[in-house]
Amino acid sequence: MTDLKDPRTFTEDDIAREMQKRADSLDHLIARAELERRRSRYMLTSAIATSASAAGAAIAAIVAAYVAYRGCR
Repeated sequence: MTDLKDPRTFTEDDIAREMQKRADSLDHLIARAELERRRSRYMLTSAIATSASAAGAAIAAIVAAYVAYRGCR
């Protein structure tokens, strides 16, 4: 992909094709950087979802403890 299109528009096939080129070529390095950018974004999204889930579980535990302590009246 020597036309240097925007790496964010690469499909998975484009990235795979570019990764097959020489490790020191510009195309390979661009594809590798885009792959790492996407991986970082997915990891961040996963961390946010995990945090939200943990917060929900903590709130549920607090409510359950409150209801157990005060009783259901």
